[in-house]
Amino acid sequence: MSAPVTVKRFAEQIGVSEDRLLQQLYNAGVLDKTIDGDLDDADRTRLLYYLRRKSTKIYNSFGNWWYEDDVCRELTCDTLINDCDNKYNAGTSPSANGIAKPLRIYRCPDHYYSNSKRLTDMRETHPITGQRKQNYKQSKAFQLGGKRGEPDWQDYLDRTEIMWNEEIKGHLLNTVPAKECFNWVDSQKESVIRLVTSPVKSRDKTQYDKLKELYNYTCQVESCHETEVEFAHILKHSLPNSVDNPTNGWCICRNHHKAYDSNRMIVEVSGDFVRYDVHGNIIERHGRIIYNDLHKVNPMFITLAREHHDREK
Repeated sequence: MSAPVTVKRFAEQIGVSEDRLLQQLYNAGVLDKTIDGDLDDADRTRLLYYLRRKSTKIYNSFGNWWYEDDVCRELTCDTLINDCDNKYNAGTSPSANGIAKPLRIYRCPDHYYSNSKRLTDMRETHPITGQRKQNYKQSKAFQLGGKRGEPDWQDYLDRTEIMWNEEIKGHLLNTVPAKECFNWVDSQKESVIRLVTSPVKSRDKTQYDKLKELYNYTCQVESCHETEVEFAHILKHSLPNSVDNPTNGWCICRNHHKAYDSNRMIVEVSGDFVRYDVHGNIIERHGRIIYNDLHKVNPMFITLAREHHDREK
């Protein structure tokens, strides 16, 4: 028989918070325990039996699941998955029979989205230097005087995010052809320059990023697991009756985006579609675009886009 140990000491031994351990003890039927109370062999055996038993699986609308007693996997977080906003799409993984299986949710929403953003930063590179975005932000934060682990470290990273966006914007302005043309004409034996400008519709990229986060940077097409995703306008952005927000957009991979813009992906209002290759052969006969409950697309744009594509044939 082992000597009794206090709840506080036992929590330190197994690496959980005292409050969390008290909650587990209560759920296991070990009642009326305090932080300084003792746990004997019978109490610990009862707790172990409770922790080892298979908890009830709970599912969200995307099929993602968790056990009712699951806690966020981040070391500093004790949030119960069952008690937080667990309605996000954690993605899917392919199975042996080719059918996508929804993944288990391991993190609370805050840590899930911050982890997804970190993975995206790891993939994104600087158009001039080729430096990874995550490495760029960290090196700039150090140059500004930030220190990893300090309370204001995230503030420095936020400042470098702005610096990154400004550099990307400046690069685009210096390399993208200007939307202007100069017409030279002779008038009264003098050279006259006439500036002609064509209107360019602005784009709200913050909404694009929010939509990507909503879908965990994964293509909306069912059974497509691509994480290199883009915001695709349903009705072409340059058309006068098009809008620049998620009611007129999808979060899809480059392959599906290219096929849609090239009129090789015929999408119905229901979300079902057929996709063709460049030779006109069907390569995706029963495709389907799936939606998060928070993403509402206006079906009018799908209808208008279909009419526009038909006229361009």
